[in-house]
Amino acid sequence: MKFQISFVVAPEHLVKLADEILRTKLRCTAATRSDIRALAKAYIDEADELNRGAREAQTNASRIQIESRSPPEMIEKARRLRTVRLASEGIQEKVRKIADSYVLIAEKNQQLFDEFQEKYRDQLPPTA
Repeated sequence: MKFQISFVVAPEHLVKLADEILRTKLRCTAATRSDIRALAKAYIDEADELNRGAREAQTNASRIQIESRSPPEMIEKARRLRTVRLASEGIQEKVRKIADSYVLIAEKNQQLFDEFQEKYRDQLPPTA
């Protein structure tokens, strides 16, 4: 069978920004710091996963597994972090960029996933 699927991947410059955030010493509450680090790591990991899936598709791998949807709890963290206030305005702006991008990518990928499911629902094997 042949399927066509679309998904959005984080741009490389924002993946680098997320990596920079992971390496930055954050001055905020432990809970906020934990959320920021979790978001930055998820941003990088999800971009890596989607890029891997795209590479497999391009090499005509016999089996490709792609999860383009972000976990709902991470989307909620990202939504909260879009308005976070930090001691450093520079870091605050970086965190907000990653959070905004994460939410936008998650929402678009959910839309594209739903469209894929609808288009190919009669051809897809049942899920367990």
